[in-house]
Amino acid sequence: MQRCDECGKEISMPYTCSFCGEKYCSKHRLPENHSCDGLSSYKKGMRDKGKVYDGPSSSTSTRSSGGRGFSVPVPEGNVTYYLLGAMAVVYVVQMTLLILGLNSIHNSLFVMHPDRIEYVWSWFGSMFAHGNLPHILINGIVLFFFGTVLERKIGSKRFLLLFFVGGLVAGLGQATATLLTVDVGALTPGTPQYEGLGALGASGAIAAVLGTLTILNPHLRVYLWFFIPMPLWFLTGAFAAYDLFFAATGGAGAGGVARIAHLSGLALGLAYGVKLKREGFSVRDRLEFGGRGPGGPGGGRGPPRI
Repeated sequence: MQRCDECGKEISMPYTCSFCGEKYCSKHRLPENHSCDGLSSYKKGMRDKGKVYDGPSSSTSTRSSGGRGFSVPVPEGNVTYYLLGAMAVVYVVQMTLLILGLNSIHNSLFVMHPDRIEYVWSWFGSMFAHGNLPHILINGIVLFFFGTVLERKIGSKRFLLLFFVGGLVAGLGQATATLLTVDVGALTPGTPQYEGLGALGASGAIAAVLGTLTILNPHLRVYLWFFIPMPLWFLTGAFAAYDLFFAATGGAGAGGVARIAHLSGLALGLAYGVKLKREGFSVRDRLEFGGRGPGGPGGGRGPPRI
């Protein structure tokens, strides 16, 4: 009787993997469930041709530590939607805390402040927090359009890593720039001036996504505010120039926007895009969709918005 090549279980009706050709039981029949070497080779070949293997819609990809007791599941093809959902949940929590008058708890959880940099949890909480409804709507729309395109092309694990690393680099870059340009110790903790030095928002992470996508397909056609057509490289360049101008003339948080966070995230995304392009990745689709304007979320009082 045939045995499963993964677990050794005897099986009367084995499943043959179309990627590696081995025989498996029903539990290990999917490529993701038996560490399929053939699947990895197939994906690389498809990416080299400018195509992508999307995988079974109900499966998740996993990364193993070497043994079978540890794996990190990532919902293949759906990470952008999970990030959008997390932003919505965090916004509800934010508004609840602020309505209840728990501003100090809100700031500790969701505002990356240069004078509270040891609050490591705020590094991640600030990536999903937003200052008001227009702020989260704009960031959500931009992440939806650019994120779904990039995730399909580089894979969900790479996309998720880019989002978090981009968000961390953006937030820490903003905090560092503030410490170098503002005498934080001269301000009284708890005052609007003091709290206004913090930053919150997903724009830094989204700027990293924008930078990577720009390198992989600089001529991708987008529509600024859904009606002004332009290539992606021009939009990205205008976005960077706009933030550079205001950062140089008004400081890291000019206009209530975390300018250095935008630029830090964008720089990381551009560098990662170069790395991926050298590995053979590209985005060759002829896509047209609405983009963001160079002004970012902008405006308003409170912590600079990323």
